[in-house]
Amino acid sequence: MNKTKTQAFTSKNILEKLVNHYGLPAFLFTVTGNLNFTINGDKADKKVELVPYPSYKAIEQYAKNVLLVFEDLWRLRTDMVASRISRYAGYHDKIDARSCAVVKINKEASRDFLNKNHLMGYANAAYHYALIHEKQLVAAAVFSKGRNMDRLPEGKKSFEMVRFATIPFLTVTGGLSKMLHKFAGEYKPGDVMTYIDALSGETAALKRLGFEEMGFTNPVELFVNTKTHERFFKANEGTDLRFMTVGNYKLVKTF
Repeated sequence: MNKTKTQAFTSKNILEKLVNHYGLPAFLFTVTGNLNFTINGDKADKKVELVPYPSYKAIEQYAKNVLLVFEDLWRLRTDMVASRISRYAGYHDKIDARSCAVVKINKEASRDFLNKNHLMGYANAAYHYALIHEKQLVAAAVFSKGRNMDRLPEGKKSFEMVRFATIPFLTVTGGLSKMLHKFAGEYKPGDVMTYIDALSGETAALKRLGFEEMGFTNPVELFVNTKTHERFFKANEGTDLRFMTVGNYKLVKTF
């Protein structure tokens, strides 16, 4: 029985997948190197760089003004990474949050949605919200329990937005704002904070919603199993690549 050969992690192969499998137009992209390509914009090109095994050990050398595509994430969560590239290219379907309803969902539904649609999968949370469009769950945001903070007035608590995700290749305009408004109306937070990966995340959209940068977290040690492409916080059997992240932005929205 023949085994399917794993496709090489190169710009050419990734662009073939984006065009032939996901239907993105070829004119959006130009290969500039074995591990580089550009998204051809109206005003300026946007750079994309691939980070293959084992060069994770040197990720701090990568520029922050490019979209980085990590090999483990591409191989394990291809739909989500392809969706991120599509969004970066401005080639997403869009719906307006006014056509959606905000509802509370249970932990099981939240876990299922985020494991399918968030790069890092589900993380434990206390409050689970979703956007429903034409009977389909299209986005979810989950929040922690409130905590007392010295920066807040007495009686007010700080909550963490632990995860936010939409289904691949869709932007819900105003979606996160609508869920935050619903959450704030029900739990009256003093503030809501969240973390954004300094290399792969963008803060501009959150800042437009009133979030402000309030700090930066230290790098974290991670381990990767390069056969299953799973990430772990501790070394265990099968993990053969160790690397350090570059930290996260901490952003806070005060109410």
